Formats: sequence, C-alpha cells, structure tokens
Amino acid sequence: MTTGGSGWSKGRSNLTTVQLARLTKPQARDMIATLAGTKLPAATLDALVARADGVPLFVEELTKAVMEPGAARGVEAIPASLADSLMARLDRLSAAKEVAQRAAVLGREFGYPLLAAMGGMDEAALRQGLGRLVDAEIVFARGEPPTATYTFKHALIQETAYQSLLKRTRQQLHARVAQVLEERFPERIASEPEVIARHYDQAGVVAEAIAHYQRAGERATQRSANEEAIGHLRRALARPRAARTRQQQPFLAPDRGTPPAVDDHARRAREASRAAAARSARLKSRAQAPNGMVNTYPRLRALQRVVRRIDG
Repeated sequence: MTTGGSGWSKGRSNLTTVQLARLTKPQARDMIATLAGTKLPAATLDALVARADGVPLFVEELTKAVMEPGAARGVEAIPASLADSLMARLDRLSAAKEVAQRAAVLGREFGYPLLAAMGGMDEAALRQGLGRLVDAEIVFARGEPPTATYTFKHALIQETAYQSLLKRTRQQLHARVAQVLEERFPERIASEPEVIARHYDQAGVVAEAIAHYQRAGERATQRSANEEAIGHLRRALARPRAARTRQQQPFLAPDRGTPPAVDDHARRAREASRAAAARSARLKSRAQAPNGMVNTYPRLRALQRVVRRIDG
C-alpha cells in the first residue's frame, strides 16, 4: 500500500494505484504495525494514531520519523506536525536536500535534463542526490538519467522542500530555470508557454511573465479551451497591478512606475482576453453548443468586467 499520487505510477506495470480514504483507527494501527516492523510501546502507537487522524500520508510519515535509526520509540519522538516530519526527513538527507529543493522549484513532476541544466551542481553529485531521494521514497523515478522523469511522492513533500528555500533563493532559481528554458528548450516554450510564464512570474520578471501568459491564453483560445484561456489571461492582467505595488523588482531595475514593456504586454493581454470573450460569445450563439460549454460564459463575462475596470 502506498499514499503516493496517481501520476508517479505511470510506466510502472507492476504497480496499481489505489485511492485511499481516511483510515479507521484499527486500519491505522495495522498500517503502523506493518511500517514499523516491530512492536511499538502502546503509548507511542496511540499517539501516532491520534496525530495522524486517519490520513494515510500522515500515518506513513509520522511512523517513519519514529522508526528512524537512533530515534527514541517514545511519544517524544513523534514530530509535532507533518511539516516538521517532512522537514526533518529532508534535513537528514544531507546533500540530497539541495537536490530536492532545486527539483521542487520545477514542480511536483520534473525531468532530469532541465534539472541538470539549471547548473550549480556537478552531474555526479546530482545523480547521487537523486538516487538518495528515490531510496528514501521522497521521489519516484521513471526511466534512467539522462532521460529520467521524477515525481515527488506527495505534493506536500514538494511544497515542504520548496518553502525551505529562502525567498530570494527561490526567485533566483526560478529566473535561472526561465533562462535555461529560453536557451535550451524552445520547443517546450512553444508548446507550454505557461510553464516559463510561471517561472518568470515567481522570479519577479513581470514583463516576460505577462508576455508568456498572454501567449498561453492565445494558444488556449485557439483550441477553444476557454477555461484555460481565462486562467492564463487573468494572470497576465494581474501582473501590471503587482508591478505598480512592488517597490523593487528582484531582477529588474528599481520600480519607477510600471515599465513601458509591462504596459505594452498588458495591453496585448487585454486584447487577447477580449478576443477570447468574443469567440466564446459566438460559440454561445450557436444552437448546438458542445456539452458543458455554457459553464464557461459567466467566467468570460467576469473577465470582460475585469478588462473594463483596467481600461477605465
């Protein structure tokens, strides 16, 4: 039994994904006993069951914390929270922790080529670190380097690794990823402009973020993926406001109002959002609209109101 998400099991023909509901107390006790492999003190077992509250991931992670080599088997060995438990596991990985942090910047699923291209770590250390993460079941691997793809076992693990980075370091890593995508993976930018948009956004490079969100919105509109288009264009429209309130851009010159490039990209984003709304209105007028299409119209009308507010 595992508490991993469904994504990592792709390509593993010997594994079956099972969606787990909240465990009953007897089920949690059985799971703890299986994970521990040895009899735990009654007080420790009761405390684990109580703190995990039936959540399979909590049961697994808290039990592993108690069973770490050198750890006491008493109640005092149980982390106060899941975040504490996950952070403690990352800390014990030593150099592999940095690999987890860098990978977390890329998202829950990441590929070896992009992670390696980020630089800052030699290939031997990177492979060794990834091997430790796989052995510790922090991530799961599909394939072998240099073409391997990895998935964090759970979104909470990825988030813990990501949040353990200083904000400035996170911004620098996002900026580096965006640069690498521009230089080495142009085909991915063409097919998934929202990916580089997110990295520029998190790096604080507003003009580039808006430009790529706009392209992502345009691509989605061309596919009649109106819900997706709305999301991308809303992010683009939100960036000028963020630029005006930010006192200093991490990777741009000090803010002296919204840079001209930002205003230009914002104008283009507004035009794209109007096009998305107009396209959807035309679709709505058709007598035989696809099932579910009508659900996007209130959102599109709301987006039109946002555009009008910005224009005003």
